[in-house]
Amino acid sequence: TRAGRLMHAASKMGLRPRFVDMESDEALAALSRAEVVVSTIPAAPGDALAERLSSADLRVVGHMLDAVYSPLHTRLLSAWVHAGGHGISGTRMLLHQAAEQVRLMTSHPAPIAAMDAALSRALAP
Repeated sequence: TRAGRLMHAASKMGLRPRFVDMESDEALAALSRAEVVVSTIPAAPGDALAERLSSADLRVVGHMLDAVYSPLHTRLLSAWVHAGGHGISGTRMLLHQAAEQVRLMTSHPAPIAAMDAALSRALAP
């Protein structure tokens, strides 16, 4: 199974992964202690977790990388920031992934400032 392969790969890197039901109190407790959270939850299912995070009056301290591109700002990322964490949207991740691809394919540093400006223009209302 995919989970088995993930567990094996993580173990080889010295990590001890565990699975937590996102609807459990244990999940909220883990989120409150997390230094980094990478969310790949689609926006709509993430709304339920956002509601739980908001209603629990939980404080977080870590960074959330939200891999969702649409909507630009998910309710989950907003709830994370409101709870005290630092949020990074999927578009910021996309920018830096693209920059690394440019570097790998051309052996030259990517023009991140120009790429960032182009992305900002493309996302402007």
